[in-house]
Order: sequence, then C-alpha cells, then structure tokens
Amino acid sequence: MSQLNLSQIREELSKIKDFDSLKTEVKKLITEIEKFDFKKAIPEERMKYIEQKYEEIKKTLQTLQSRAEKELDGVLKKVNKGRADATTLVLDTRAKITSQRKDLEKLLQKNFDYFSKKAKTAVAKEEKQIKKTFKSIKKTAVAQVKKNFKTKTKKKTSTTKTKKSTATKE
Repeated sequence: MSQLNLSQIREELSKIKDFDSLKTEVKKLITEIEKFDFKKAIPEERMKYIEQKYEEIKKTLQTLQSRAEKELDGVLKKVNKGRADATTLVLDTRAKITSQRKDLEKLLQKNFDYFSKKAKTAVAKEEKQIKKTFKSIKKTAVAQVKKNFKTKTKKKTSTTKTKKSTATKE
C-alpha cells in the first residue's frame, strides 16, 4: 500500500454520506488489506531480523514477568507472615494484659480488704485507748478536786476556829 493509495482512501471516505456507502467502502478496504502481503512488502532479511527481535523481546518480557511474579509472591508471603505475626503478638499481648489486670484487681481487692480490717481494728483500739485515757483523766481530775476541796474546807474550818478562839480569848 503506497502513500497514494492511502490518500485515495481518505478522499473516498470523506465523500461517504450514508451508511450503505460506508459498508461498501469498508468491504473494499478489507479486501485490499487481505490482498496486502507483509512478506512481499518487507524484505526477507529484514523480516527475519524483526522476528528475531520480536522473539528476544518476548523472552525478555517473559523473564521479567516471571521475576516480577516471584518478587511479588515473596513480598506477599512476607506481608502475610508479618500480618500473622503481628496479629498473634497483639492477641498474646491482649491476653497478658487482661490476665495482669485481673491479677492486679484481685491483689488490690485483697489488700483493700486487709487494710480495711487493719484500719477497723486500729480505730477500735484507738477508741478503747481514748476511753481509757478519758477514764483515767476523769479519775485523776475527780481525785484532785476532792483533795483540793478537802484541803480548802480544812483551811477554812481551821481559820474559822482560830478566829473564834482568838476572839474568845480577848
């Protein structure tokens, strides 16, 4: 197909105005394309070179594709393994955390119970001690008041007696 034939085809296609004429023109083009032989248009040496280069490119693409698939498979395996490891690590950590939390809650409850009992007994002991102290203070205060009262009443009675006796002597 020469440049002239292509330009003629373009001119004829631009003249087409309805669908039936388009169909006939397309059929003409198909018959012309079928008549065209690439082997005759391209020299045999050049065709062998093109086929050889085509095969080389095809092999190179196949090797590149296989390498890429192997690399992709390797990366996918690593990603899946990493995901699985991370998942198990997260699950193990979560399990450990929950068990430690339960242990801490038990320990805190046990210590709370222990210290609340200790506090109750300590408060009870302090109350007893305070009551004893108040009793002893009360006893000593009463005893001192009685003693002071007796000594004051004795002094008053003795001073009144001495005043009476001095008055009678005069």
